[in-house]
Amino acid sequence: MIVYDNSTAMIVYDISGAMIVYDNSGAMIVYDNSGAMIVYDNSIAMIVYDNSIAMIVYDISGAMIVYDNSGAMIVYDNSGAMIVCDSSGAMIVYDNSGAMVVYDSSGAMIVYDSSGAMVV
Repeated sequence: MIVYDNSTAMIVYDISGAMIVYDNSGAMIVYDNSGAMIVYDNSIAMIVYDNSIAMIVYDISGAMIVYDNSGAMIVYDNSGAMIVCDSSGAMIVYDNSGAMVVYDSSGAMIVYDSSGAMVV
């Protein structure tokens, strides 16, 4: 089934119950029949909500942010660096050389270099 509204938005329902919505800005929303949702906006950003309430955000630079349903957050930027925030507030930063910086939930900082050694 295809539905056009008077703003030129288009809604497509496929036989599985999935729904695709195209609005007139070029954005696209895809709902599948598990409850997952994918949103493409017209800047090429992409947001994916799965049915566990996890959320993945890809921005236009290629960075990726993952929020899981415990409140943890993982950020991958387009250099290959990775930031992990867990639900306690601790934060781990991996740069693209393999070095690692760990901030615990008290704000303390631990630095590991790319060989795995700890820098004090």
